[in-house]
Amino acid sequence: MDTISIQYEIFGAIKTTLPDIKGEINIPKGTTLKDLLIKEADIKEEHHKYLNITVNGRDYPLNKKLKNRQRIKILLPVGGG
Repeated sequence: MDTISIQYEIFGAIKTTLPDIKGEINIPKGTTLKDLLIKEADIKEEHHKYLNITVNGRDYPLNKKLKNRQRIKILLPVGGG
């Protein structure tokens, strides 16, 4: 199976199975951003609406396939009062 390499960075208190808050992983070619969140990071789908996610600094559709060497940032905004 072909794989691609992506870089990721996580900001905020997000529960995930990714090995660190910043790193690089290999994922199967054809993986969508949604697949990455669910299958690789183990972030439940109902939590996706609370996250701000960018790919190479821009918004990216969850159902779009990721490409080799893309940079993904996942942010859980913190609110206060």
